[in-house]
Amino acid sequence: MSDWFCNRGIPVMDTGLRRCLCPSSYFGERCENQRERISIVLHIVSSPKFQRNNAIKVILYLVDTASQQILADEEILHFPYVHSSYKHLVLLSSDRASHSFVRIDTYEVDMKQVIGYRASWKYDLPFPFLPVRRLAIRLVLSDDNGFSAQTGFTCHTCIHGQCLPYQNSDDVFCQCYDGWTGIGCNESFICASGAMPINSNRCVCPMNRYGTRCFISNIAVCQCRNGGTCILLDARAGQSACLCSENYFGQYCERQHASLKIKTFDIYQPEILPIVLIQFIQFHELDYTYFESTILFERISTIRALSIYHIDHESLPPMVISKIFYSSSAEDYAYYIILQVPLLIFRKDFQLKYVETQLETRQKCSDVRKMKSFKTPINILTYPYIKRIKYYLRVCSQNNITCFHDEIYFCLCPTQKNQTAMCKIYDHNREKCQTSSYCLNGGLCIENRRKGIVEFACLCTSCHYYGSLCQFSTGQQGLSLDALIGVEMRTGKTLSEQSILIKMSLTILTCIITLGFIGNILCAITFVRKKSREVGCGYYLFLISIYNQLALILLGLRFVYLLITQMILSNNRIQLLFLCQCLEFGLTLFPNLSNWLSACVSVERTYVVSYGTFFNRKKSVRAAKLLCITLLIVLGGMTVHEPMTHYLIEDPRLGRYTWCVTKFSSTQSQKLASILSIINLIGPFLINLFSMSALIFIITRKKLNLHTGNSRPSFISILYQQMNHYKHFIISPAILIFLALPRLIISLGSLCIDTSWRNYVFLTGYFISFVPFMATLFIFIIPAPIYRDELELSLKRIRKYI
Repeated sequence: MSDWFCNRGIPVMDTGLRRCLCPSSYFGERCENQRERISIVLHIVSSPKFQRNNAIKVILYLVDTASQQILADEEILHFPYVHSSYKHLVLLSSDRASHSFVRIDTYEVDMKQVIGYRASWKYDLPFPFLPVRRLAIRLVLSDDNGFSAQTGFTCHTCIHGQCLPYQNSDDVFCQCYDGWTGIGCNESFICASGAMPINSNRCVCPMNRYGTRCFISNIAVCQCRNGGTCILLDARAGQSACLCSENYFGQYCERQHASLKIKTFDIYQPEILPIVLIQFIQFHELDYTYFESTILFERISTIRALSIYHIDHESLPPMVISKIFYSSSAEDYAYYIILQVPLLIFRKDFQLKYVETQLETRQKCSDVRKMKSFKTPINILTYPYIKRIKYYLRVCSQNNITCFHDEIYFCLCPTQKNQTAMCKIYDHNREKCQTSSYCLNGGLCIENRRKGIVEFACLCTSCHYYGSLCQFSTGQQGLSLDALIGVEMRTGKTLSEQSILIKMSLTILTCIITLGFIGNILCAITFVRKKSREVGCGYYLFLISIYNQLALILLGLRFVYLLITQMILSNNRIQLLFLCQCLEFGLTLFPNLSNWLSACVSVERTYVVSYGTFFNRKKSVRAAKLLCITLLIVLGGMTVHEPMTHYLIEDPRLGRYTWCVTKFSSTQSQKLASILSIINLIGPFLINLFSMSALIFIITRKKLNLHTGNSRPSFISILYQQMNHYKHFIISPAILIFLALPRLIISLGSLCIDTSWRNYVFLTGYFISFVPFMATLFIFIIPAPIYRDELELSLKRIRKYI
């Protein structure tokens, strides 16, 4: 036999037979066939939402276009804080890859569990006749990678899964639910605890396990210092790495970040600085200036010291500048030089590992557009930018400042008299979000991209918008639970780890719903009796007890929905959106129905007192039935826009935890919603107020007309007697007016939730507005002798049956 036997393979003897061990690129009995290969270079850009100990698992599939069968797959583990600028090289090979495409799935994992599915992409492979093809892919995980919440997606086969679109394509795929796998999610598959089954009959494992079903424990061996964590990057190759703590970096976490500490802020700074950008600036020997890195901070308290780490550098640069944004106005910012080392000193192997400094007004860089010396006697600002520079030395000498800027340049004043100001072209808008604005309701988006990690912050347009994405609002659209307690939610934490405000709200809601359930059941029992419905008020109050109970149930479900969406990850966004829209529709419709029916009760009682014995009960019942149906239709029509104005959003810094927020398609639709909200808020309030006033006036005037002569009593004494006699008519609207006042003031007043105590006040007012829905028994039945007697009779009958 010829010496040559295996084509690029290794010949081995197997029970007297010679066989070939082929390399991965060849196959066949003698390695005579070459596999088709796909070479992929993958660069991942992530957001700073990832915890330092979390990672992204990327599954790459080679999928046959016709049969949707998976021909090959590969898995990589990406650490945003380790691989921030790293490019992964992945090879996929198959015997038949001519007509196929590459699918990429991403999952977020930690040491113990798979946190959740992130997103999927599809990349077609051109030139099917080539044996080797290449792809260069840049995946951006900083945007909202959640799929669209439309419901029109259909897959050919998706039994135990959800049909979702790819991020970069109109095509769809079947994402399996937990416990299922296969192309159509029709095969049951069990994984180890904390793992998640995927389509290729395997599991996505947490970082401490590997294997098809994740039952094998990883053992990483490396010498990490200073509290670093040893992680296994590739179980097959045995590659490990150190995941360093916040203060250290390097292969073994042996190097420490240089740090800067701002110990004090001057008294002219506000108590909270909304957004602070710390910019580390390095000077090149050829008089070239560049940014080594930029760090973004949100809501910095000026009463505490601020520690800043110069990431991946053991020494501070010669200059550190702070840029502070004070409001959502694009021009409302200021620069401060918080560290400046003379270049003559710095170039002599000078190293700064730690510096303590302060932020004071004298360090502020002035804006030449606001200086009088530039406008008189000649307005230099009208000159071209290139001509202005020769006048900039005057700014330093006349104003005794260290730095200044205009629209184009950023300038440093000279340290010696024979020097001129050093001006560099500077893009003052470089921090604004370029690709997309994450901020809602017109908020200013400030972005910082550093080494493959994207971070951003939002400055809301006014005090009526707030939240991490300016997604919450107060005002004429009304209040919501998300707006009041959303800022206190600790995303991804259990209920025991939530703030005291969340726990207090849960306790109060439980009490309101429990008491309301008892009271509304007793009301319904009372008005089921025919005698209680001899007049229209009986029908109104019967429906009020039903609507009130439905409103309380929906309120409880809305709070549970908020807790679940912020504590537990869910991939079924279509179901979450449907629940969000239904809950908001019900929470708007049923309280409005109850309020308007309560106003109808006040009007009818005034009508009864006014007409006395001429009051027609049968007409009252017919009018009540017609009015109840009319109100349901009219208010339902006025509320039909609610589902269409509610959407799900995600904060890309926090992961796939969703918020149900209000978002209007146009200004006109927002104004219409405001008008309808005001009508439903003020209408019942004014009717109750006028009915109570008219009732008091009518009964007092009638009584006065009965008295003639000198023995006629005073108006005050008659008013007191009649109010005591008709107190059950007056108490109900008076209580409703009193309880409606807080929400009316909050919704119509120009009030802001800019402090924590105001948030507590707003939340208290919100809960007070739901008291009428739990206190129907005390507002309408107990004060009225007739209804109270009917309740006692109903309870006696129930006790007999028991």
